[in-house]
Amino acid sequence: QELGYDDDVDEELREEIAELTGTELVDEDYEEDVADVVLLWFREDDGDLVDTLVDALATLTDGGHIWLLTPKT
Repeated sequence: QELGYDDDVDEELREEIAELTGTELVDEDYEEDVADVVLLWFREDDGDLVDTLVDALATLTDGGHIWLLTPKT
C-alpha cells in the first residue's frame, strides 16, 4: 500500500517495486485486505509524523513493514 503519493515521488522506485512484487501499488482507499508493506511518502508540511505512522498501522498485517520515504527537494 502506498500513502502520501504526489507528483514529487520517485516513479522509478515505484515501478521497480511493482515489477519486483508482481503487483501494482494500491492507494489509501484500499480496504479489501491488509497490506504486507506500507510505502509512506512524507513531507515536512504533511502534519504530524507520529499520527501518520499510527494511521499507517491500521491496514498493516502483523509483522508487516513501513517504508518511510521523503521525496527529493
